[in-house]
Amino acid sequence: MILEYERAGDGRDFWFDSYFDDLDGFDKKDSKYVLPPTPEKSLVISYIKGIVAALEKRFGPDGLEVGPLAQKLLNEGEDEDELFHASLQKGGEIKQQIEHNPQLSKNFIRDLKDYQKMPVEHMIRVGNAANFSVPGSGKTTMAYAALSRSLEDKTIQKILVIGPTASFVPWQEEYQECFGKAPRKLVVRGDDARDFSERGDIADLFLMHFQTAINIVPEIKIFFQKWDTALIIDESHYIKNPNLERRYNSMALSISKEAKRRIVLSGTPMPKDERDLWNQITCLWPNNDPLDKRWVYDNYVKNNGFGKYQNVLDSLYTRVTKSQLGLPDWNFIPRTVRLEKHQREIYDAIAAKMLKDIKGLTFSDKQFIQNKRRAALIRLLQTASNPALIYRMAAQFNIKNKIFAEQFGLPQEETDPGLLGKVDDLPLADKIKNYEELGEIPSKISYAADLAKKIMEGGQKVIIWSSFIKNMELFETQILKDVNPIIVNGTVPRQTDGNIERWKDQRRQDGLSDKTREERIQEFKNDKDPRVLIASAASLGESVSLHKNLRGDEVCSNAIYLDRNFNAAQFMQSVDRIHRIGMNEKTEPRYYLLIGERTIDENIHLSLKAKWERMLDVLNDPLLRRLGLDVEAEVVDNSEIESINSALVKHLNKYFS
Repeated sequence: MILEYERAGDGRDFWFDSYFDDLDGFDKKDSKYVLPPTPEKSLVISYIKGIVAALEKRFGPDGLEVGPLAQKLLNEGEDEDELFHASLQKGGEIKQQIEHNPQLSKNFIRDLKDYQKMPVEHMIRVGNAANFSVPGSGKTTMAYAALSRSLEDKTIQKILVIGPTASFVPWQEEYQECFGKAPRKLVVRGDDARDFSERGDIADLFLMHFQTAINIVPEIKIFFQKWDTALIIDESHYIKNPNLERRYNSMALSISKEAKRRIVLSGTPMPKDERDLWNQITCLWPNNDPLDKRWVYDNYVKNNGFGKYQNVLDSLYTRVTKSQLGLPDWNFIPRTVRLEKHQREIYDAIAAKMLKDIKGLTFSDKQFIQNKRRAALIRLLQTASNPALIYRMAAQFNIKNKIFAEQFGLPQEETDPGLLGKVDDLPLADKIKNYEELGEIPSKISYAADLAKKIMEGGQKVIIWSSFIKNMELFETQILKDVNPIIVNGTVPRQTDGNIERWKDQRRQDGLSDKTREERIQEFKNDKDPRVLIASAASLGESVSLHKNLRGDEVCSNAIYLDRNFNAAQFMQSVDRIHRIGMNEKTEPRYYLLIGERTIDENIHLSLKAKWERMLDVLNDPLLRRLGLDVEAEVVDNSEIESINSALVKHLNKYFS
């Protein structure tokens, strides 16, 4: 863009020089001010609007000549302003309607559920909208339905989905169910990411992780200039925080300005408080400040709740509640399991020592006391599940390590390995180190294996949820070796991970399965015979459905929880894997909760039960209320540590004081 001023030889020259010199991004060349080429059309429009407004305010409209291309861009900006205000009106009206009949493309072959019709019509008519329906309600299908007419008439040429890797397969599978054919798709990584702006011809559906998008923001903007693209931000709570080191929020705001259509999707958009929504809503209309500037919005809602912003929010989002899905009730079946002889002895001895150590703390350093309690919790979780974990994981104690931390549901942070102490310093140290040689199978592992085999003998599939990788290896190589279990945990890479071929080669050399995480999930879903899947909740998070496959066959309605921790997010995620729309209404999903008698399991069960009941209240609320619980979090928040410590001390005092 070039700004040229014909000098008048009076005071106006000084004003123009001062004004143009203050314009960021422009270079002065003789009597011209030049904005270098940029892929951000929205930036150019904002400059034109600002300059025209400033000149008309200072000198009036006479004497200002706007070139035809600049005028066209100016008109686009005015059109978007009109669309935004019209969308606010339409959004409110649609929610008040009793009946909804969204106009879909003839190419869209899937039947919408009644509760999906209003959100779809809302997305069609509002244009840029949020769908904050609960997990398992079919947000992917609703998004495809809303875009179907635009895809048919070519007003939308491409779809770019930015989300977690786990969402990529569901976006492909749902496309096939919605349109009756596999999509022309590209998972964007490597060379395809570096040259993304040149990849438009080879696919129509593009799938990209947040981290990839951060690294190629200019390429994405150029792509949007070439192709009329619908940008979908899936699991949009990932972009909620303005202070995240990963900078997902700034990336999303930057690229959304250039997209033709914008949709954000999340089942849990507001895990902490009202401030979580600014980024997600602003990405819908980034050139219009729907919720004011960030600092204005944050300061207001911190003290007033949504207040004056409620009408804007109500117009731009829809939400299907859990009760609207009409799914069968959950059937939670607690099973108290008595520990085996040696396991009981080890647990009691360690618990007594931990209580003595905690009571003997005289340090005033609150963080040190907290860390000692955390170390005690780790020991008790290990022992209640499998005492062999104490010795087998002794060299791995590092909560900074992601895989180690998520096994206990704890935040990743720097931790002194010495806090756990040496195994030799524990009571019954020799028995702990030689536990695997005692011929004893830990009680919950034995119970889970017997129950899984019984379910399979009845012709059904079953999932065993376990936090500990070593337990999964025990099932795979010994306890359930005869039924060929499928293992999924943090050590099993996704198809999009780096060095995947090297990992496959090593697995083949070791005589182990070289299937990726996605391939193992598909094996479980598509095998017609009864199978057992052993997985960690952290490895099967958002978007993974295990209740049915693409053929429409029911897959699984049985889950066994071998061990759980205080992370309610992981528990709730895992429950939803087999409790989703599309399941047979006569199916009763069964969740067997194994609880070690007189162990920390009892306190974990009570804590998760209370959080579950609180979560149901929120999921059945059509309005967005603050949740105070991040149901997509991989680990517990630091703010929850105090209550966990309290539960730990309560358990120790109850049985061992």
